[in-house]
Amino acid sequence: NRNANVIVVRGEKLVNVELSPAERWGLIADGSKTELRKKGFFGGLLTGARETYYQSKTLVVVLKQIITGERSSKQLGSFITIAQVSGKAMEAGIFALLSIIALLSVNLAVINLLPLPVLDGGYLLILVIEGITRRKLQGRAMEYVIIAGWLLIAGLFILTMWNDLARVFG
Repeated sequence: NRNANVIVVRGEKLVNVELSPAERWGLIADGSKTELRKKGFFGGLLTGARETYYQSKTLVVVLKQIITGERSSKQLGSFITIAQVSGKAMEAGIFALLSIIALLSVNLAVINLLPLPVLDGGYLLILVIEGITRRKLQGRAMEYVIIAGWLLIAGLFILTMWNDLARVFG
């Protein structure tokens, strides 16, 4: 939430520009700046693993900031934002589009591991609780847990759709 000074090339001049954070944010993909480097199989594997770790860690930090109120939940978007960002990436080139697809894949994997009922992370949490208590969660208790999970997911869906509609029409 602080201003940042950035040096920008305009024509043949370097210009100092002060940027201030705003509620609205976006992505600018410039495929013309894509640089290909040969890494070999293991180098590519290592780079992919490193990038996956970095993107996963970034998502967890951002989600934590949203939950604690350090970052606005208005930054969350639904499939409308995904379509807009994907369209911009496609205009920038195939590598930008593939990067967005990879980022979405990593984000979905991380979100799926969140300890929310109805997601895989929620079921893992239930298994851990059952292992600790040595009792199976069943009947009404399991129904309530699943309903709570679906309500959370539905609430997130409504929030992200609301954010997108506010960005598009507001």
